[in-house]
Amino acid sequence: QVAYNALPATWASPRGGDMWAHQYLQSVNQIKAIKAIPHVWPSDGEFAETYGISPNYGCCTANFNQGWPKLANAIIHTVEHPGHEGIAVVIWAPASATTRFGHVDVETSYPFGDEAVVTVHAEQGTHLYLRIPGWAADA
Repeated sequence: QVAYNALPATWASPRGGDMWAHQYLQSVNQIKAIKAIPHVWPSDGEFAETYGISPNYGCCTANFNQGWPKLANAIIHTVEHPGHEGIAVVIWAPASATTRFGHVDVETSYPFGDEAVVTVHAEQGTHLYLRIPGWAADA
């Protein structure tokens, strides 16, 4: 849920993702975005809770594009522990992957829906591990 909510929201702006709405440190129920001395996070600098990419956070412009590819890369993994080899679906998103244990397809509309269909095509039996989110009480 964090990636689906925070990743797009941190780059949103009335002009459409121009990053000037970016805030380096976001605080729940924050009532002001100001230069702060002293600052509760002293290692991040006095401008850490202000909006924009300058003067100290230019790395955000170079790194923000890594979020979605890293999320996509983390959806499906292989489990390589002896006696527990198989395929693991650890993030809920539409995806497919071919592994040495077989091919897996994940069909879901999450986070807009709460159902998923996982299909595995394997030449021999394999374990399938599914991460069940803590909020999924009836899973």
